[in-house]
Amino acid sequence: MSSIKIAVQNQFIGLTDQQVQAVVDALQIQVHEHFAPAWGIDAEITFYPKGALPSGAWQLIILDNSDQAGALGYHDLTSEGLPLGKVFAGTDLKFGTSWSVTASHELLEMLGDPDINLTVFVENKAGTGVLYAYENCDACEDDSFAYLINGIKVSDFVFPSWFQKFHLPGTQFDYGKHITQPFELLKGGYIGVYDIESGSGWQQKYPADQVLKYSMRAHIGSRRERRKTPKSQWLKSSANVVSSPKLKYVRAIMGDEGGFKPITFIVKFFDGRGGICFFDFQGSMGSGRCINSDDGDTQSFTVNQVLGDQSIVVTGNAPNGGKITVEVRDAHGTVLSSANDNTFDQNIIDSFIKSYTVS
Repeated sequence: MSSIKIAVQNQFIGLTDQQVQAVVDALQIQVHEHFAPAWGIDAEITFYPKGALPSGAWQLIILDNSDQAGALGYHDLTSEGLPLGKVFAGTDLKFGTSWSVTASHELLEMLGDPDINLTVFVENKAGTGVLYAYENCDACEDDSFAYLINGIKVSDFVFPSWFQKFHLPGTQFDYGKHITQPFELLKGGYIGVYDIESGSGWQQKYPADQVLKYSMRAHIGSRRERRKTPKSQWLKSSANVVSSPKLKYVRAIMGDEGGFKPITFIVKFFDGRGGICFFDFQGSMGSGRCINSDDGDTQSFTVNQVLGDQSIVVTGNAPNGGKITVEVRDAHGTVLSSANDNTFDQNIIDSFIKSYTVS
């Protein structure tokens, strides 16, 4: 049994726990049967529903986007300072890419370089050279090179031989056998490089004929973004995933033919850390509005309702020992309900999420 334990948890309302569990099962097969023989690294991967995650486990968290990750308190490391992988599933769905491939990608790269600090030096004739990030999925990361495990798409990955220039043609450089030489980048792939002589910092290298897309930019909190960030600036997650109460609460808001008033949420945190995300039904696949306690000022946004059945979903972390005040206002600014407490739980949500219709 592997000494590396990885806890997977779903914090994205656009996916059910059952969908995530199916992907976790495929990832376990990939790691044990495909990745470990090539890299000598194995892991035990377990899905956990909302609630406590075990102490000592690395984490892979399924999220909507980078904004939600920050609002819920997931930063550079777990709250214990252990490796943390983030899968922005909502962003993948928005751009039409496979979130299960991204989950596989993040998991395998976390196993290969958990501290995001390993590199390979490729020297040139002038005695200088380039550092290559030791990322094992970037070069072949495009969905077109993914493969299936029990009907689930998972990412292709390179072998250690990809980072070694001496290998001859015929060597296997990736699991899918698409790459034919060291340091080759497939269509849709990339790799982080650091030119020592230029001093330009970490840059992304792409295939020569690559057409760059906005979706290929590094997201805040991604491995690429963290590699550029000095270790002294890395933050442990404030999401207390071991014991902090969490909420995923859905309340149907019904209306008549008169329509709905927009609802404005005004939130202020006091002396604590935490975050809340609000999603209306129309935006539940990737346009949630997130607020967090790193901003000490009053924060607000409006949810525009539509005719017919409508759900507002609220997810969040309790501020750790702090206090939260919440107000709900109608379109005219009138306070409809408010609540404050030293926890963030369903009772508070019940106190201010109500049905509002235009008279």
